[in-house]
Amino acid sequence: MKKEFCCGVLSVFFVMTLAVDGLTGSLEPMRILKVSPQDHTAVVKTPKSRLRLVKVGDVLADNARVVEISAKRMVLEQAVDRTIETVMIHFDGKSQRIERYSKNPGPVPRLTMSLQ
Repeated sequence: MKKEFCCGVLSVFFVMTLAVDGLTGSLEPMRILKVSPQDHTAVVKTPKSRLRLVKVGDVLADNARVVEISAKRMVLEQAVDRTIETVMIHFDGKSQRIERYSKNPGPVPRLTMSLQ
């Protein structure tokens, strides 16, 4: 009984290690290799040089969730400093460019109005 329990725990640990491997870390070293816009899927190379098939709804590095996959870009949403940041990864097959957009760009200047 103990042997079966230990084997079960070890197999669960092994599966969890494989599932998490390559998902943690920054988005910058991640490379998009191939895209299927009609299936909304992409093949990415993780920072640990592993290939992974991602689809809309999957969570990648730094808790970035895939929102859109098209022929020329992949759009992710990432929680950063109590705001949701939109990350666009543009690619043309050879190179890729990462752009970040935040809905909260910083403190809003105070508006003043003179009364005459």
